[in-house]
Amino acid sequence: MTGNRENSRAPLAALVVCAILVLVASVVIVVPEKTLTKASLATATSTSTRAVRACQGPIDARQASESAGDADFAGGAPASTVSMSAIALDPTSNALYGVEQSSQTSFEPGPSDAGGKDAAPRIARLDAEGNATEVDPATSALLNAVYSLETLENSSVVTASTADGAEPVVEATQAHVTGSGDYRGFALSRCARATTAASFAGLTTRAGTSDALVLINPGSRASRARVTAFSENGVEPATQGSDIVVGPGETTRVPLATLVDERETVALDVEVHGTALAMSAELVRRDGLVPMGTEHVQPSTPESTLVFPGVAVRDGGSAHLALARTARGGAPGDPASVRAEDSIATARAFDSKGAVMKEWDVKDPGQGASIDTALEGLDSGTYTIVVSARSSVVGTVNSRVASGARQGDTVGLPEDFATYTPGEGIDSASILALGRGAAGGTLTLESESGAQLSVAVIKRDGSIGTGAAHELEAGHSLTLAASDLAEDPSSIAGVIVVSQDGGLYRGSWSQAIAADDGGTLVTTLPLIANAARATGMTVRVEH
Repeated sequence: MTGNRENSRAPLAALVVCAILVLVASVVIVVPEKTLTKASLATATSTSTRAVRACQGPIDARQASESAGDADFAGGAPASTVSMSAIALDPTSNALYGVEQSSQTSFEPGPSDAGGKDAAPRIARLDAEGNATEVDPATSALLNAVYSLETLENSSVVTASTADGAEPVVEATQAHVTGSGDYRGFALSRCARATTAASFAGLTTRAGTSDALVLINPGSRASRARVTAFSENGVEPATQGSDIVVGPGETTRVPLATLVDERETVALDVEVHGTALAMSAELVRRDGLVPMGTEHVQPSTPESTLVFPGVAVRDGGSAHLALARTARGGAPGDPASVRAEDSIATARAFDSKGAVMKEWDVKDPGQGASIDTALEGLDSGTYTIVVSARSSVVGTVNSRVASGARQGDTVGLPEDFATYTPGEGIDSASILALGRGAAGGTLTLESESGAQLSVAVIKRDGSIGTGAAHELEAGHSLTLAASDLAEDPSSIAGVIVVSQDGGLYRGSWSQAIAADDGGTLVTTLPLIANAARATGMTVRVEH
């Protein structure tokens, strides 16, 4: 009898074990995003615990075969150093919610919050071999860290981490200033997050230019970038299948002239195979012996509607729009938003009240893929430029200013230019670090549907100022000078903008400084959605 009972229990025990296994295999766990890990069938991958950004370093425009130029001309080379600013916030910092920082450190205080300096994110720089050197940033007891470097001589990788293992919110930018000579110009650029695909517009290989693609590999394995170029002639066949290998820790500059013959307007698609790369483009322009400025361009994504907030047109200046149809494609546009049948797009300039000040038709380039259009008839001022296209395009707006003194026997005044890339819609927070401080700068914010915003400065000591509330009506824009942001612009290391009601906004920073000859040097940088806040996340663990 006993043996029969034991035999009858065996199937029941097996069923219980199976039921337990099924429950374990399908369990759903809710964990904070900062400690998120995911187990899959054959691998186990954890989220990154540090943020990584790659800075391009100084512009390196002069090729080995390039002569110094006319003896009466200033000559010289681009400045050999850049200045850099990096800001790191804990993802639980209440500053990311537009809340004034006082004794409260975060919405999710942890054991490190009372530690002051230990609670703030740690910032380090990596050398070419990947070795980290921790720096000593200015910090506060409010989970913020600010690191400024006046002289950076090479490309560099910046990392940041937090005491509790969460990936911090990080923004880093660099500023490159050459006050005189062939390479006179001002270029502000964002230290980039690595990615596997990018597009660029508004480049050129015409005589006198030295535009280049910059590829940085912050990883530990070699990577391969496939580059395809487009111009007014269409796809450039010589670049189809062009692969560029970038070793671990390496920075590779690819002069466009080595990829494309002399062309007026050039666009690029870059597809990465292997480790993700940080990508940007260096623009260096001359007209004969007249310096025409320098700039860095960030990559963008093809869209059928491009919005460029805060385009500054200065006295005696001009603006041009460069558009390109590339292979990356995207969603089709609304044909009704394009005025002319023979145009691929219509560009419109809006003032701060949302009124249309000027419209331009962008002609279809036919077999070509890239086209440049002069935005004529604009008075000096700040505008939002909106491009509505029949299909997805990449684009830039180039705003030029001529000023200063003629150099040597040159005919024209030297110029500089700011290249605006499309602003992305942001419905939460955005941080902008300022590689050369805030002097001479303006912040422009625009909202198509309206938004309630908070704007606060991040100071060099790591503290964050009291946020100022701004209500943007639908279609309106707001421009704030550095003196509107703080009484002492020299104390500003960056700016944080927060949407209090989830309203979508876009923004850009424009900045002007004096050249050695008293002329004006200009640059710009868009705001990006780079300040994701800590949230809970549902993770399914599978076996």
